[in-house]
Amino acid sequence: MTIIIFLRRTSLPHIAVVGQVEGTEQFRNIERHSVITWPELLLIRIDENITFANIAYITEFISEQAEKRPELEHIVLKCSSVSYIDTTAFEAIDSFVKGLENRRLTLNLSEVKGPVMDKLSQMHIEDHLSKGRVFSHTTDAIKALVKTAT
Repeated sequence: MTIIIFLRRTSLPHIAVVGQVEGTEQFRNIERHSVITWPELLLIRIDENITFANIAYITEFISEQAEKRPELEHIVLKCSSVSYIDTTAFEAIDSFVKGLENRRLTLNLSEVKGPVMDKLSQMHIEDHLSKGRVFSHTTDAIKALVKTAT
């Protein structure tokens, strides 16, 4: 039973569209909190490692959310809960980024943990994000990507 629960949780991870709590550097689920969002920016928090078992679910979620936002220009994956990305998932992300480029969207990462960033650097993530970037903090991404950010 425990293995079934584990497999279900890892293959269908909790993913939240988040926004900024006004006056703070905190980000919370838009369905549970009153937060600031921007039409040109989609902030997504993935609460699980990214692997071959869940990458299709993750990219489908992102695509569905992007379709709902006609003014969208940038997607930021807030990776503070991600401790591992496997090679298969990385390759799928590379393919996904190419699809986003065709829609004139950029994929960006924020708050990537050190060991995950080390692996992404070994795989030359900067070559795969196209025009996207990796930000130390989500607030840095907002300042760089949102037209009205101060």
